[in-house]
Amino acid sequence: MRVLLVAAVLAAALAGVAVAELSASQKAAYIEAVREGVGETGVLGSVAASHFGQSIGTVLGQKSILSAEGLCAQALEKLGGPSSSLPALHHAAALAKSNKCTGVKLSADNKAKLNSGLRSLVLANLFHALSTASSLSENLEASNLEAIRQLLGAYPDKDAPSELAFRLMSFGKLHSLAGKAQRAEVQQAAKDLLVKAPKLLAEATSALRERFDVRAASMLVQGVFALARAAGESLETSDALAQLGQMLYERAASTQLSHMYYVLTGLFRLSKKKTNAPLVVSDVSSTIPATAAKFSFSVTGVFDRTLGQSATVTAESARAVDDDEAKRISLGAQASNLGRGQFEVDFQKAGLPAGRFEIALKIANGRAAPYSVYVPLIIASEGKFADVSLVVVKPQFQRDSYASAFPKQLEKNVQLSTMHNVTVTASVVDAHSGASLVPQQLFVRFAGAGGAESTFALKADAGTGRKTVYSARVVGTVIAEDFDHVSGEYTVELIAGDSGLFSPLRWNVGKAEFDFSERSPEAVSFPQFWGKRKEIHHVFPAPERRPPQFVSHVFALAAAAPVVLAVLAALFFVRPNMRLFPRDPMGAIAAIAFHAGLAACIAVILHYWVSASLMQTMPILMPVAGSTIVAGYIAMRSVNAQRAKLG
Repeated sequence: MRVLLVAAVLAAALAGVAVAELSASQKAAYIEAVREGVGETGVLGSVAASHFGQSIGTVLGQKSILSAEGLCAQALEKLGGPSSSLPALHHAAALAKSNKCTGVKLSADNKAKLNSGLRSLVLANLFHALSTASSLSENLEASNLEAIRQLLGAYPDKDAPSELAFRLMSFGKLHSLAGKAQRAEVQQAAKDLLVKAPKLLAEATSALRERFDVRAASMLVQGVFALARAAGESLETSDALAQLGQMLYERAASTQLSHMYYVLTGLFRLSKKKTNAPLVVSDVSSTIPATAAKFSFSVTGVFDRTLGQSATVTAESARAVDDDEAKRISLGAQASNLGRGQFEVDFQKAGLPAGRFEIALKIANGRAAPYSVYVPLIIASEGKFADVSLVVVKPQFQRDSYASAFPKQLEKNVQLSTMHNVTVTASVVDAHSGASLVPQQLFVRFAGAGGAESTFALKADAGTGRKTVYSARVVGTVIAEDFDHVSGEYTVELIAGDSGLFSPLRWNVGKAEFDFSERSPEAVSFPQFWGKRKEIHHVFPAPERRPPQFVSHVFALAAAAPVVLAVLAALFFVRPNMRLFPRDPMGAIAAIAFHAGLAACIAVILHYWVSASLMQTMPILMPVAGSTIVAGYIAMRSVNAQRAKLG
């Protein structure tokens, strides 16, 4: 409940309501919604959740949602306790700094963890360590700081979005930790990276459009501002920043606390300077019909609705998302301003065909530099069925064909029996242009009274001309089983579904009369070429000659002779030591049973080696071996007790 209400708060705020204009009752409702998840100590379950919750409250102007004393206690326990992870230390240190906690001290384990993170080559670990050190005002050694600067400055040509985000954020933290002597070098390194930042940011944004990561998007926004601050330069709104804001805005209704934190902090960073605040496209209709391809949407600021009212929007280009090699289609279509930040683009006049597209919208406003955002759009077709036919195949190769033109039904009923097979073919075309469409799903459905039905998927077959033809082979015995061999009249339907169709297609093709009283195909006498095939005789090669069995036995005895002789010699020359043989009756019996068990195990193994199989041997060997182990344990316990008495 708490998360859902907070999500509603964020969605309302991001839809264009200024935070300062929230009523007192609304603020009280938000505070109560957040407090529902707060425990007796006034904090959330984990230090990360508490950090997220307090940051959300701070952005919404309600920092006191959580207890400052409870947050300090939670942070001090994490920092001064046993070894914690670097992200946990980062969150705890941020809470300690924002709440001005006193008595903050790192434990020896956490101090070692922090130093390890500052020497790490993993950018995520390095960022969390730098953030912790910055929040706690820890001093960095000059050599350590120089190594970090070189690591951050030696950036590759292309970073993964998350790696680039950690790199940018780390520069801001490093600049705050640097002393006067090193600050100039850090600032110069930040300037060098800032030169390449637009290209790197554009590549990362493109990757996030393919596979979105809310944390990476938010940290990229915050990181590029941190980099500019470290470089001592101002930052203007760019296409990449605007697109990141657009992607974050579209996730504003997320119900996860961490997602809400990243969405809100990223958008808040973009809206801090009103002169550079980006505009965000909202209320996007993802699907519009091709016959009336009018795309309606609204433009708003992150926290200020008035930013969209004087904007001008142009649909610059479109790219078909289903074709990786497709080039962008230049449009240059000016959007009509309907007032109150509402706009509309007529893609039918722009000549954009049906399909799935990524639309580039260029937005200009007097209070922000022009920039482009990308929004998904489906221009859906109105489809119809074409080339529909049902061919009934009988055992003697007789065929009955049935065909009809959409949307008319078949003139006569399809006659089917258990021995018949039916092939259904169809294609889907645009209702206006006649162009072939490729639906994601296409089915033929046989339905009867009482809800009984049998459905078969049509698969793409060889195309005829420029059309893609789909077909399905339906076996009479399968239909008979689906309908429990109940003869009667059934309805034949074709169903097509696709996100590129403005509405699913469903056509009642006609009726089919099923007669399941005939014999099944297994009992029918078919032509000779369907009968029993000629038996194949294969002559195996004669086995290779082997030596006589007597020779094999002599060889085996000769191989085993040294071992047998050694055992006999040992028994003859080595006198058995009976000094520690158990004296008590139970121990003596166990010792005799143990040696008998060993002899039995050897006998079973010899039996297996001579004539038995593994499956015959294991049921005998397992109980013999188990009893031998038990007897050995009892005998050894008796021997140890006897040895203890003898001293």
